[in-house]
Amino acid sequence: MPERTVAVASCSGLHARPAKIFGEAVIRQGIPVRIRVGGGKPAPANGVLAVRWP
Repeated sequence: MPERTVAVASCSGLHARPAKIFGEAVIRQGIPVRIRVGGGKPAPANGVLAVRWP
């Protein structure tokens, strides 16, 4: 399976409303997407609450 790494930088982070929109977009894609903060453990992007924030 092809893999792509993308860095998204934001001074204020990914807050509730943008995180919800992001998660909905991931679900519509129908492919596995993982997200992580810094060197943290990756989590499924369709449930950003699983991401461990520093």
